[in-house]
Amino acid sequence: MNRNWLGPASLFALITAFLLLWESPPESFLNNQDSEPLSPSYPTNIMTNSTTRNYREDGSLSSIITTSEARYFQKSTKRKGRKDYADIETPVIALYDAKQPSWNATADSAKVTYLGQRIALQDNVRLWRPGNREQSSELTTTYMVVE
Repeated sequence: MNRNWLGPASLFALITAFLLLWESPPESFLNNQDSEPLSPSYPTNIMTNSTTRNYREDGSLSSIITTSEARYFQKSTKRKGRKDYADIETPVIALYDAKQPSWNATADSAKVTYLGQRIALQDNVRLWRPGNREQSSELTTTYMVVE
């Protein structure tokens, strides 16, 4: 007699468990614990004597950034974010435009933020556009932001 109710009871338990899991939101199965942010004093990557080329969507060269050392700080261990940044020593930047001569910039240091969309040049900043005497331009300052 005990065997007669064991089958239907286990079937009922399996169906109930299936329905409960089916109706559960997917977030309950994911590990949503935010990882501890990395210490801002500890870089996740360090590059020395690097050259980075950036291109536009049409494939034309947008800029070339040459650095003696770049330290990348990632705030979250899971993914890149807008709070990540890179500290750069002695950057040399060339900004290209197909219709005009390129702009060149140098500085003692720089900080790259907003996923590479903003560069803050600091200390002994020099920005110039080469050309003949009438068309050349030069600017020197202690701080400049390039977006």
